[in-house]
Amino acid sequence: MTELAVEAPDVTRGPILHRTSLLTGGLWLLVLLLVDATGNYFDATSFKNLWQLVPYENLTADPFGSVWNLHVQPPLWNLTIGIVGRWSPLPEALSFALLMAGFGFIAAVLLCDTLQRVGVAARWAALLTLFVMCAPDVLVNAFEPRYELAVTAGLVAIAWILVRGAESAARSRWLVALSITATAVTMTRTMYHPIWLALLIGAFAWRWRGAVQRRSLIVSLAIPLVVVGGWMLKNEYIVGRFTLSTWTGMNLQRASIPVLSPADKQTMLAKGELSPVAAVGAFASYDYYLPAVGPCVNKWDSPVLSRLTRDGPFAIPNFNAGCFLPVFDLARHDAEAAIRAHPEAYFKGRVWSSRRWFTLEESLASSKSKPARVLHRAYRFAEVGLPGTLSMDGWSSPLLGPTSPIYHFSVLALLCSIAVLVVAVRRRRGSPFSDLHVYIGFLTVWTFASGVLFELGEQPRFRSMIDPLVFAFGIVALLQGVRALRARSSGRQAAL
Repeated sequence: MTELAVEAPDVTRGPILHRTSLLTGGLWLLVLLLVDATGNYFDATSFKNLWQLVPYENLTADPFGSVWNLHVQPPLWNLTIGIVGRWSPLPEALSFALLMAGFGFIAAVLLCDTLQRVGVAARWAALLTLFVMCAPDVLVNAFEPRYELAVTAGLVAIAWILVRGAESAARSRWLVALSITATAVTMTRTMYHPIWLALLIGAFAWRWRGAVQRRSLIVSLAIPLVVVGGWMLKNEYIVGRFTLSTWTGMNLQRASIPVLSPADKQTMLAKGELSPVAAVGAFASYDYYLPAVGPCVNKWDSPVLSRLTRDGPFAIPNFNAGCFLPVFDLARHDAEAAIRAHPEAYFKGRVWSSRRWFTLEESLASSKSKPARVLHRAYRFAEVGLPGTLSMDGWSSPLLGPTSPIYHFSVLALLCSIAVLVVAVRRRRGSPFSDLHVYIGFLTVWTFASGVLFELGEQPRFRSMIDPLVFAFGIVALLQGVRALRARSSGRQAAL
C-alpha cells in the first residue's frame, strides 16, 4: 500500500486524460448499472416534485422563459432539467438516468486522473476512486436528478484544473477554465455563494499572475462578474431582490426556529417578536401563511411566478411563486430575531448539525437491490460507522420526528476531513501541488461552515458533494502519515 505515497511528479506534457482514468469511470458506470438492474431503480418522477425546481410542466414547455423567471435558486440546474426534459429524443426516465450517470462518470474520471497526476500509482488511484465514488452517500445521488452529483463533478473538475495548471508554465487557459467551472458551480448550488467564487478566482488570479496573460486575467475576472452579477441584477429587476436565491431567509428560519424550546417560541410569538410564519414552520403551502401575509395578489404573467402549486396528486407548493417573497422576508426576520434572543439555542442547533454532518447514508439499507444492501453494510464497516443518536429533546419542532433514531457516524469521514485540513495548513513550500491542497482545505471548511451554520438536517447531502475529494486525498494523507511514523520509528530503532 506504500505506492499510495505521493512521488515526485512528472510535469512533462502528457495525455489530456490517462487511460486508467477512463477505465475507472467505465467501471463506476458498471457498478451503477448493477445496482440499478438489481432493483434500486432510478427515480424518474421525483424531480417533478422537487422544491428546487419550478413546476416541471412549465419548465419543459418553456425552459428558457421559465428559468428567466426563476429566483429561488441559481439557474443552471433548472435550465439543465428543462432542456433535457424538453428536447431529449430518449424516454424521459432514461434521459435523466443518463444525465446523472454522465456527471458521475465525469467526476470519477477526473478524480482518478487528478490522483495520478499528483503521483498516486495508477492501480491505487483507480481503486481509491472507485472506493469513494461507490460510497452510498455519493452513489445514491445518481438515482435522482438532484444537483449534488453535478456539483461534485464541478468541484472535482476544479481540482483537476488546478493540477493541470501546476503542470504548465503558461496558465492562462487554465485560469479561464477555472473561472468558467467555478462560476458554473455557483450558478448551480446556492451553498457556493458569490463570496466563495470571488475568493477562489481572486486567490488563483493573484497566485498565477506571473504566468497568465493580461487578456486572460481580465476575461477570468469578468466571467463571474458578468454572469453572477448579471443574474442577480435580473432578479432585482423581476422580483426586487439582488440575490441568487430569494429563499435563504426560509433556510435560515429552518435552521434556527425549530431548536427554540416550546416555551421560548410561544413567548416570542405572544410578544410579536416572531411572525405567524414562525408558528407554521418552513416550506409549507401558501394557505398556511395567510394569517401572516394575506391572500395572494397575483402580479405576474409567467406561470412559474403566478402558480402557488404544481401539478400532481400532492399539490406540492411552487416556492418560486412571487407571493412567497413576503413569506421569505418574514422568515428571515424571524430567524434573526430568534438568534438574537436565544443565541444558546442557535448554538445548540449548530452542534447538532455538526454531528449530523458525519452521519452515514442509510437509505440503501432497505433497497430492493442486494448489491446496494451489500454496499451499505460494507461501507458502514469501512467508514467505521459508530452507532449513536441525534437527540432533539427540548426542541419546539423536532426536525426528524418525536423519536431519536439510531444513526451511524463515520469516523473515516472525520479523520479524512482533519487530514485534508492539516495538509492544507502544513503544505510543503515549493510543492507544485500545494494549490490543490489549499483548495481542498478551503472547500472543506466552506462547505462544512455554510452547511452547518445555515441549515438543519440536510448535512449528509451537503457532505456528499465533497466526499470524493475529501475521502480520496484524506486517505492519501493518512497513509502518508502512517508511513512517516513508521519511518521515524525505524530510524529510532536503528539509532538504538
